[in-house]
Parts: sequence; structure tokens; C-alpha cells
Amino acid sequence: MGERTILVKTAYSVPLLLWLALIFGLSSQSYTEQSVQPFLTSHVSSVKLSARIPDWTIRYRNSVIPAKKEPLRFLEFIFRKCAHMFMYGMLAIWCYVALKPLSLNRAVTFAVVLLFAAMVAMTDEWNQTRAVQRTGAIQDVGIDMMGAAMGLAAVSLILVIQKKKQSR
Repeated sequence: MGERTILVKTAYSVPLLLWLALIFGLSSQSYTEQSVQPFLTSHVSSVKLSARIPDWTIRYRNSVIPAKKEPLRFLEFIFRKCAHMFMYGMLAIWCYVALKPLSLNRAVTFAVVLLFAAMVAMTDEWNQTRAVQRTGAIQDVGIDMMGAAMGLAAVSLILVIQKKKQSR
């Protein structure tokens, strides 16, 4: 295998490594550094928001978050959990790309991606226990894994579309 081939195969891993750095950089921040409530407060009226959102209450770990009473906290909670799913969806995609040069069976690749995402998610939650104003939560690992599964679903959809285009 020539140096150029090794370099090209290694280049497939660069986006994954950068994404991992982003995940762990964000999980090392304090809650205050990550809070979107100050942004929401300056752009959205809490009273108007409360009038427009459903009367839902989220129970998560030891917290109760009533949408009508605490609309900014409720919205931030939803935003943060969606961010978890997005970050791990992209992690799964970049991991799939990094494994592509190995020419593994798709099922094996998907299993490796999910295992890797689970290990990263657990390490990420542990890392959060060391950050100021943050706690790690096993429930977040589940949310992260849903994001990883959605990322692999996106990969599958893209592969099906590519296959259909090639068969024309």
C-alpha cells in the first residue's frame, strides 16, 4: 500500500476526529456557558411563548419542567436534547465515513458505528460529571443513541438513493 493510499484512507477519519473534539469540548463547558436561556430571554417574551406552547410537563431524572410555567426552561430542555441527537447523528455519519475505506460488510459497519457511538456517549456523560454545573445522565446516552440511529438511517437512505441513480 503506497503512502498516497494510506494518506487518503487516513483523511476519511479527519471529520470524525474533529467532531469528537467538538463533542468533548462542548461537554467540558459549564451549564452557564451552554445555556440558551439568555438568548431566548432577549428575543422571545416568556408570556407570549407560554401562550403558544402546549401544556406539557417533562419529567427527566429529578427534574420537573412544566412548559406553561417555565417556557424558557422547557424550550431550552427540548433544544438541548435535540442537540444531543444531532451531534450523535453526525457522529454516526462521520464514523461511517471513517470506516468506508475498510470495505466492511454494511451490517458490521453499522454495528461498529453504534458500538463506537455508545462508548463515546458514555465517556461524554462521564466527562460532564467533571464540568462545573453539569451532571452526567444515563438517559442522555439513550438520547445520543437515538441520534446515532437516525444518522445511520440517513446513511441508509443516501445509499438507497445512490443505488437507484446508478441503476438507471
